Amino acid sequence: MESVKILLEAGADINLVDSRSESSFEKAARAGRGPVIEHMLANTDFRLDLSSSVFGEGQNVLHVAAAKCFHKSVEVILRKRAADLNRGDSSGRTPLMLAAANGCLEVVKALVSMGSAVDVNAKDACNQTALHAACRSNKNGDQIGRLLFQRDDIR
Repeated sequence: MESVKILLEAGADINLVDSRSESSFEKAARAGRGPVIEHMLANTDFRLDLSSSVFGEGQNVLHVAAAKCFHKSVEVILRKRAADLNRGDSSGRTPLMLAAANGCLEVVKALVSMGSAVDVNAKDACNQTALHAACRSNKNGDQIGRLLFQRDDIR
């Protein structure tokens, strides 16, 4: 974290992307560096569109952080409204579906706490929802299922 602060203070440009079109912010999110991305968003002229498809399978930075259970990164992205909450990847899977499938309870809590901004009934290419994913998950599936059922709009 300290090296990131020093580089940013020295004028490192957070908006530059590498040969894979990934920014340092996206790399930090992929690695689950919540404090680093929070510092980057709070202390820089951040202009990148994180909703764009930057990772494999048409996933944005929120998909990656949600699928890897990086709840601190997800919370920062949500707080800053830095990515589309309901965007489906190339298979139609939303960040909520990926988090539910991987048993990422804290990430699911963070996403569901966004209320109606997160579509709990979104369907992927196989017509499955986050609830389907939670039911298949061996990790926290019961808790995630109960959490999803607390929503009034679950179908």
